[in-house]
Amino acid sequence: MMIEGPLHISSSDGEVVLTSSNPSPLFGALFFAVSAIFVGAAVHMDSPAIVVGMCLIFSVVGIFFMLPRGITTTFDLKQRRVQLQVDFCSGLYARHDDYTFNDIRGVGLREFYNEGYSYLPVLTLSDGKRRWLATMNGSALTSGPILDRVCKLTGLTRVDHKGTWWGG
Repeated sequence: MMIEGPLHISSSDGEVVLTSSNPSPLFGALFFAVSAIFVGAAVHMDSPAIVVGMCLIFSVVGIFFMLPRGITTTFDLKQRRVQLQVDFCSGLYARHDDYTFNDIRGVGLREFYNEGYSYLPVLTLSDGKRRWLATMNGSALTSGPILDRVCKLTGLTRVDHKGTWWGG
């Protein structure tokens, strides 16, 4: 059995499907709980403005992490097409992209901050643009073998990227 992080794979006759969704709304609840601790600390302070600001930041981050989001990527091997569906907040934002295999340079991992442990699975298009395949960063140890399997099943090439959050 393969260990899967933020990315899950299934395959059937003529299709390879990658799915990713927010792993647990409890992570958002943890941020929300930290904001409650800040509120408790602010009550006993003379000047609680900074603590209240931190409380607001942790609350917003907690709410964001609790919202449902998902990415489904379907590789149709017979038609040599890829459908990428992004869904945020149960349809509040939805994006559906359709690409041919000729439009795709490859699939791979994008390393963040050149740190060696934070990777995001991406689909790299021929024009250099990238599309996320997962809702969050993960380890190369969990996502890498899945992407290798995608390459083997689809015939696409593996294209990894090093760089910073904003480009590189």
